Amino acid sequence: MALSGHGGVRKYKDFEKLLVKLYLRQMNVIL
Repeated sequence: MALSGHGGVRKYKDFEKLLVKLYLRQMNVIL
């Protein structure tokens, strides 16, 4: 599934931010 234009890139960036938030939250739980 190809990303179309800048809109697709922006959605991917937002998704990446969400993953980072969840990852950091899990790290905090572990620590």
